[in-house]
Amino acid sequence: REKARRIYDWMRFNIRYVALFLGETAAVPHRATDILHNRYGDCKDHVALFSALLAAVGIRAEPVLLDLGPVYTLPDVPGYGAHAINHAIAWLPDLGVYADTSSGGYAFGYLPPGVMDRPVLLVDDGVLSRTPATGRRERTARLSLEVGATGDATYSYYVEDEGAGAEPERNAFRRATHAQAQQLAAQRLRLTGLAGTAHVSTAQTEATDGPFSVTMEGTLDHVVWRDGTTAIPTTSSFTGGIATQIDSWLAQPRRTQPWACIGGEFTESAQIVLPAFASVTDVPQDTQASDALLDYTSHYVFDARSRTLQIERRLAARFGHQMCTADEFAQMRDALLRIERDTHAQIVVRAASAPQQP
Repeated sequence: REKARRIYDWMRFNIRYVALFLGETAAVPHRATDILHNRYGDCKDHVALFSALLAAVGIRAEPVLLDLGPVYTLPDVPGYGAHAINHAIAWLPDLGVYADTSSGGYAFGYLPPGVMDRPVLLVDDGVLSRTPATGRRERTARLSLEVGATGDATYSYYVEDEGAGAEPERNAFRRATHAQAQQLAAQRLRLTGLAGTAHVSTAQTEATDGPFSVTMEGTLDHVVWRDGTTAIPTTSSFTGGIATQIDSWLAQPRRTQPWACIGGEFTESAQIVLPAFASVTDVPQDTQASDALLDYTSHYVFDARSRTLQIERRLAARFGHQMCTADEFAQMRDALLRIERDTHAQIVVRAASAPQQP
């Protein structure tokens, strides 16, 4: 497995992928020596060279054909092209692993979502099989926010991805310059609906598997106004967390067609320290929402002496496949709406000098 992983990593870092789909070019891949010399190739070229390198160290690999289109079934009539088979990956039978070196940003043992839960043809055996329906995906986030006497705040944010989401995140920062990494952090702050500064640091990017963490620190503007009433979002993670997932699943209020539903385990905690001039008038209530596919809880604790609000949220989404049905959406819609309401909840504070309303 370690030999296969190293060859896989060498392929995705050194052989550029040219997106020429099956049906657009010749069905036969180029010679492995030519691909190695050119340092680029399409999907079937990637499979050809990857298989040759594996064979050189005694590891078996078999070409796998599939369709990357929006339909997760193969046509009754054999063929290839835009509406049938248009992509090739590799199957390592002795390791029980599908591998797509053309995807670039995924660790060995994981597939990009568009390749998962697909019917596939194992070329050597001439039999139909299916790629894995799900993969391990966990995300842990911790946010600490302290509001100062001006109403602005300093913050520290830590997020760690494990499983399928770790290598895409690591790869994004691996390929970024220092300036681009800072821009990426600033963009994530804006997408969360916050204004301020962001300075980012990450775990080592030299690894190619295992968990990966990102830390952001900076300031936020006008979190609490010094006069009147302020509604502060009970943010427990920046973009990419529970709120982002729920908003994307509820992007359409009603669904009549299958839709992408990639699950995972999310754990988030936040601590918001309020300034001395602000008094709290409303704090969200704990929420629990569960059904056959989702399990969500939130918990809020406000300590008046330290003026600190603590937030905990957990979401487990276990769909069992990559594409959910319209009926499944209807089944979980009420739970999704309850979770959405909670992730968008606010704590209401009033400046001490503000006049009380009758």
